[in-house]
Amino acid sequence: MSLNLEAVTHQAVAAGAAAAGTAWASIRTVATQELHTLCARLAQIAAGVASGDITRETALILVGMARNNAIATIAMLTTHTVMLAQRVVDAALAVILHAVNAAAGFPLIRI
Repeated sequence: MSLNLEAVTHQAVAAGAAAAGTAWASIRTVATQELHTLCARLAQIAAGVASGDITRETALILVGMARNNAIATIAMLTTHTVMLAQRVVDAALAVILHAVNAAAGFPLIRI
């Protein structure tokens, strides 16, 4: 199953914005870019698993790395804390996990 990257990214950004609340205005540019990047990475990982190029074990490690990278970048490039960045990224992952997991063929995102 392929992943509709545009739809997933839109959902992720909307969820991230909701999770950030009033702080969204000050992190919108950085967070939006990072969530786009995160979704693109997840799509690549899911496609790699589906094609057999990436093992499930490696994919789980890569997802964790992609999540941590997004959190670190949002926190580093804004004046907000890691906790806010975690809320934004985890909210985004929560709304897209079904689509990504279906594309991967197994529970790739586990939150």
